[in-house]
This record gives sequence, C-alpha cells and structure tokens, in this order.
Amino acid sequence: MSGKVFEILRFEKLDSTMDKAFELAKSGCGEWTVVVAEEQSMGRGRRGRKWVSPRGGLWFSIVLKPKFNPIFLPLVGIATSLSCAEAIEEKFGLKTKVKWPNDVYIDSSKVGGVLVEALYRSGKVEFAIVGVGLNTNVHPQVKGLDAKATSLSRLLGREIDNEELLEYILDKLREYYLMIPDQRENIIRRYLKHMMFKDEIVKISINGRWIYGKLLGIDDLGRIVIRDEEGYVKHLNVGEVERVRRS
Repeated sequence: MSGKVFEILRFEKLDSTMDKAFELAKSGCGEWTVVVAEEQSMGRGRRGRKWVSPRGGLWFSIVLKPKFNPIFLPLVGIATSLSCAEAIEEKFGLKTKVKWPNDVYIDSSKVGGVLVEALYRSGKVEFAIVGVGLNTNVHPQVKGLDAKATSLSRLLGREIDNEELLEYILDKLREYYLMIPDQRENIIRRYLKHMMFKDEIVKISINGRWIYGKLLGIDDLGRIVIRDEEGYVKHLNVGEVERVRRS
C-alpha cells in the first residue's frame, strides 16, 4: 500500500525532518508526504528536548491534514506510537511498551519517540506534522544518546532494514488514523495492551508538582486517566509519568 498512498522524500541530512515537513506543508504539499533523513543535526523531542539522530536510525516526519474535530488530535500521537510498537513486535518478536503519551520502550530501554505539532487557523487544524525517531541501527554508545536508550540492532544482533520498517509503520498508522473520527475505541483498546505502568501506582509531574495515583489508562481524547490518592478519577493531558511502586 505504501507506494500508492505515501509520497516519500529522502534526504541525506537535515536539521530536522519536522522542520522540512512543516516547510513543505506550508507550501501546499499533499497529505501523507513523508520526509525521511539519514541523519538529523537538530532533531527534537517533547518539551524541546534534543533528539540525537545519527546515521543508522529511522528519522521521519509525516504531513497530515485532519478533517476531524481538533480535540482528537492527541490521538494522532497515540496512534503513531502504537503503530511503531506493534510494527516492532510483529516484525521482530520484541515485546514493546508505550510510555504515555508517545515513547516506545523495550523492557526499561527507550527505542523511539513521537512528536506531533500542528498549525491552526480559525480554530481548525490546517495541518499536523508527526515526527518519529526510532533507534534502529544506532550504536548505544553514541555521544548524547539518552542513558535509557537502546537500539533494535543491538537487541537483535543484526542490522534493521529501515525502508521495510518505515513502510510497515506507515501502513499501520494510516489504518489507525482513519479510525480516529468514528472508531477511536479500537485504537484505545490496542494502546492499553501496550501501555507502560497500567494498573500501577505512578506519579505525574505537572508544573513542578507531583500527582500520585493508580494509572487506569487513557480516554477517547488521548488523556491519561488516574485514580488519585483520595479516590478521585482525573483526566490529564500533560505531565511526565514515573512508576512509584507495583500495585
């Protein structure tokens, strides 16, 4: 399906695939334009954190033009991280988890992340850029790499075919993306199977303070749902999640 639906643009090196995709979207490129770089010099993750992106990894960004209600935009990130997690499991047999909202883990090691940014006009999403970074063939000792990170090649003992994995992820993501308007429950059900810390006691950092509670899952807007220490159920759309103890 990939060749019929996606326009894949490949570059040796970019500052950021997200920046390039944003530039292309502003100039009127089609939905499902995909920007892939062998290397990024200024890759970024959530909260402006630098994402080390050396040659060997899978670094790409996708242009989307969602017509659904903007309140559901967070589900794009949810669907993308789920697509990455399922692709890794199905192709390589590695058990994956997704740390809310969009980080992909194998055991306690991070192998990838997703970032979604959007341009709004008159209360509607003109376009959204979905950035994905996966440590496929990246050596774990690369300078600047997160101490918790690992790579698929290291875990499998062989090199990963980035092109093949990219197409597999894109096909999965398109399937989930089309579910967002009317079949969100299917995305959420599958995401919960991969959700890290589900049913465990966690703490969530919000504006410098911690909220403690049992992680129940996510709702149909992609927000994390916890039951706090006083028994109240809270739906949160920001924060960093950490495990406190096993329930």
